[in-house]
Amino acid sequence: MEANHNLTITGNLFVEGGGVPVVSTLGTYQVNVNYTVPIMAQGFSTSGVSGPSSSEIASAVRVELSPELTKIMTLESNAGLTSNQATMLLEMYELLGLDPTKPLVVTENSRVAGSISQTIVTSETETMIMRN
Repeated sequence: MEANHNLTITGNLFVEGGGVPVVSTLGTYQVNVNYTVPIMAQGFSTSGVSGPSSSEIASAVRVELSPELTKIMTLESNAGLTSNQATMLLEMYELLGLDPTKPLVVTENSRVAGSISQTIVTSETETMIMRN
């Protein structure tokens, strides 16, 4: 029986070939649809081939979040940088806090960006930052 109500769909609901998975009511009723999508990303395949791995999903998310990061990662092949130079440029990008997937965290005694960790030592006349 149709009636006015709120419909909550928890998870991902897809229609083969695309489209909207919820159709309008037959009568003059109003149905509000709320989608609750889980935070965890999962891939699956219905073709018998395995879906994307978690690292492939993470890589795709990083690319979407940070076009600049993609540019830096392709500089080695496009701009003639050596592998070492491309790594240094990428690490500078991370240490400046420009990578949205690896926030720069600075405390009185340290700086950390992703896997890069530095120690900060301050005296009366200088501040030294050393990679751990």
